[in-house]
Amino acid sequence: MNLYPIPYTHARTKRPQRPMSLKFAFCCLLIMLFLLSGCAQQGVTSSTPSEVQTKATESIQKTTALPTATEVNEVNEATDPSTLNIDNDGGNFSQDDLIYFVVTDRFKRSEENEVLGDVNPDDPYAYHGGNLRGVTESLDYIKSLGTTAIWLTPVQKNGPKGYHGYWIYDFWSVDPHLGTLDDLKNLVREAHKRDIKVLMDYVVNHTGYDTPWFNDPQKKQWFNPKRTITNWNDEKQLERGWLFGLPDLNLDKPEVTQFFIDNALWWIRETGIDGMRLDTVKHVPRSFWTTWNHAIKTEFPDFYLLGEVWSEHVSILERYRDVGIDGVTNYPLYEGLTSALSKTGRVTDLANAIARDQSFSGSKISGIFVDNHDNSRLISKDPIHGKAYLKLGLVWAYTYPAIPILYYGTEVGLEGGKDPDNRRDMPWSNVPHPDLLALTKSLANWRASANNSYAWLYHDDQMAIYLRSDALVVLNFSDQPVSFSIPLSDVALTDLATQKINAYSLDSEQAPILNWAREQQTLSGTFKPFEYGIYPLVP
Repeated sequence: MNLYPIPYTHARTKRPQRPMSLKFAFCCLLIMLFLLSGCAQQGVTSSTPSEVQTKATESIQKTTALPTATEVNEVNEATDPSTLNIDNDGGNFSQDDLIYFVVTDRFKRSEENEVLGDVNPDDPYAYHGGNLRGVTESLDYIKSLGTTAIWLTPVQKNGPKGYHGYWIYDFWSVDPHLGTLDDLKNLVREAHKRDIKVLMDYVVNHTGYDTPWFNDPQKKQWFNPKRTITNWNDEKQLERGWLFGLPDLNLDKPEVTQFFIDNALWWIRETGIDGMRLDTVKHVPRSFWTTWNHAIKTEFPDFYLLGEVWSEHVSILERYRDVGIDGVTNYPLYEGLTSALSKTGRVTDLANAIARDQSFSGSKISGIFVDNHDNSRLISKDPIHGKAYLKLGLVWAYTYPAIPILYYGTEVGLEGGKDPDNRRDMPWSNVPHPDLLALTKSLANWRASANNSYAWLYHDDQMAIYLRSDALVVLNFSDQPVSFSIPLSDVALTDLATQKINAYSLDSEQAPILNWAREQQTLSGTFKPFEYGIYPLVP
């Protein structure tokens, strides 16, 4: 039985309402006035982009009572975000999900699509010809990886060499290199038939270089003055500076905010997507996110919002949870993991990151990853031990209680250094490392039956041992063999009768047997360099 029958619609969910306070009433009044121009469209099932834009412009011109962004921000800062009724509990996503992240242009080209003249697979900065139909044709493969959701890079029409999707020229149309709106709708329908949800990458911070908006009488006023970001710890600079020279939108303007509310709702209604990955979140004023998130969640309360918050500090991540975003890309954990997986790294770096993560309210509905399109692929970070690092990283990511994000090609050991080398074409005809593919599938199968329990038991500079679900996970991060004997009282092993514990079969390499001395409450074993195992604990 399909979870998402065709035609797919988002069901509204009634949630318990909190008692209304004067503070809440005042906030609602401001927000309702702010969103007034978009209300007429919310009952419409389908509108053309031009109709939506025209109606939004007319409403803005006729409405004089819209609050300023400063007024909205003052209310937000003085009000507990929970009183805004922005339910950011993950919606239709949970830690049981597994996201497969695709750079559409580099994934697969369907032969049915026309190849445009600027496609050049030999140029790492050009379009390579991948398209939405190619993703649709690969859904069975993606499903075989245990995937429950796909994250697609932005699909909107981009400027020259905007193969990645982040240099948008037209926010209302699909880039012809990738296909058509019908291709996107069909991809979502086919994904839903396979119980796969779809995340669309969404950009509000900036446009592409030399955007046509510079020549638009109205929209040319929508940009912040051109400023270079010189202090990356200055929130004002981050929010109003031109990131890498990209034209930065002034999201303090109500008409700009309303544009992106209308635009996002149109894409959701038209395509039936299940969530959005929000680009460059901390470069956008939080007042905008409060207003925008509230508008999206009001109509689609189960819609999932995954924010890219590139920060090593959990306190920074929490700020964007406070304005209504469900989960984030968990960079503090990424930094802890990749630090441990290095020549000079220590497992303590990962353990400390995990300890800090315990205080993050959105941890279990956030995304964890070992590499992505903005960072070098993990397998390429060390010429000798890269593959061993990747295996350990995957085992850790799939056994941590959060949402793993698997970057396309990582499952087969696709290599790549810094951008754009980390965005190579998917190697369909020659799988570099079949054993990695087998490991990825085995980990996904194990995850499917795991429960929510998690407890960190032991670590030193080389080893990590923790409980996850009804299993014990042991990882040797060192390039040297390690023997250990550690006391483990008052944990799940207490009632374990057997003295020898065999690991689950994850790949062709059999993990060592653990020795459990029940009377002494001691666990011991010897692990080869970079060896790992997941051990069932059945009394």
